[in-house]
Amino acid sequence: MKSEKKDFIAGCLKNGYSKQIAESVFAMIEKFARYGFNKAHSASYAMIAYQTAWMKVHYPVEFTAAVLSAESGRSERSRLILAIDECRRMGIDILPPNINLSGENFTIEKETGSLENKAIRLGLSATKNVGEAAINAILSEREKGGPFESLSDFCLRVDSQKANKKVIESLIRVGTMDEFGKRAALLSGLEDIRSACEQEQKNRFLGQASLFGQQERKKITKDKLPIVEEFPKQKLQEFEKELLGFSLNSQPLWDQDLASNFDYKSNSIVDLPANSHIQLLGVINNIRTVLTRRNNEEMAFLSLEDETGAAGVVVFPKTYKENKGKLVNGNAIVVIGKIDKREEEKSILADKIYTIAEAKELFNNYQSEPKTLPQKAVPSALPKADFIITVPAHTSPQKLMTINQLLHQSPGSKKGALFFKYNGEGKMLRLSFGVNFTKKLEEEIEKILAE
Repeated sequence: MKSEKKDFIAGCLKNGYSKQIAESVFAMIEKFARYGFNKAHSASYAMIAYQTAWMKVHYPVEFTAAVLSAESGRSERSRLILAIDECRRMGIDILPPNINLSGENFTIEKETGSLENKAIRLGLSATKNVGEAAINAILSEREKGGPFESLSDFCLRVDSQKANKKVIESLIRVGTMDEFGKRAALLSGLEDIRSACEQEQKNRFLGQASLFGQQERKKITKDKLPIVEEFPKQKLQEFEKELLGFSLNSQPLWDQDLASNFDYKSNSIVDLPANSHIQLLGVINNIRTVLTRRNNEEMAFLSLEDETGAAGVVVFPKTYKENKGKLVNGNAIVVIGKIDKREEEKSILADKIYTIAEAKELFNNYQSEPKTLPQKAVPSALPKADFIITVPAHTSPQKLMTINQLLHQSPGSKKGALFFKYNGEGKMLRLSFGVNFTKKLEEEIEKILAE
């Protein structure tokens, strides 16, 4: 690797990159080479990466359904939540679990308006407390006797030892049996229905005449549910988050426009020096609260996960007190803080925490006036731009490449952004490197854009 460094740096400089960037990139390559340049491993991973990328491009719905099925088997649901959100980003509809339509894993159904007119139906295995034995009993009976007509019909036909009360309650709470009635009514009437059906099952097993008679047996499949008010929408979402890890009735965790504002992912903190400032977007997959020894105050340790892995986050008492309501397993948040290194472990010391809605509002305010952008108008917790280059519509790629080279050839400490204008609207693209943005450089870029 040492013998390659000189040529690598020279090549970077020749292509318009600064020596600082070249050194930084080579340091990462050099570290990765300890493992990644093993030919047997790199060739195998390259092949797998190519195959999976090809599958996602050519069979996006089928590929994503397979990913969801694989992730649903994990006890930790944060990666499943990220996969669900990726489906939403791709335009793939996710259908709720259904006692008569769901299989064990995620399956594909026709759905107009979804990507390729295909949607993904949640499998029964996605629901916590519903194990393999219960699922096999349900699917076997459904295949043999046809769709279930009601909760009573389900309780009569499925082995109560395998689909016990806890299993049925979980299925009701996530909406699997919504076609049979409101969830509040189904839960309220479950005990009486199960008791009657268990007695009927015992009678059949013992070979006795049905207590209900042949005509009455049809009537028991029509539930007599108590008249109760349905749970509020928020409560239904809580049921779904508890048992699925997410709610299909809630808004997406985040969108690509928001995610594009973040330069770092969770796997980035390994390479960042201590005290570096960082902002990270992710899903909380674990929370541990403790009391401080000095003042007996609450603080928390979080695991924040995104598509690249998980990062540890330390939330000290003051920040914890201000944001306690946001720190819930499965919630997506933005953490602003700095890198802390203890021994060989790195984590983020949280300074500010935002919900996704709060983060979107801050970024929207930040980008609303790209030409002036006085520093006091920029949210203090979010990166500030020292300069903004407004790029007119229909600017050619060649001009953009020339501007990119000019910026890279002037390394410095100033943070900048490009503002692309589209039909009266626009989008901000922040630069990931520092620039020595002088008056002369500004005039050169203005001249290129004006040509």
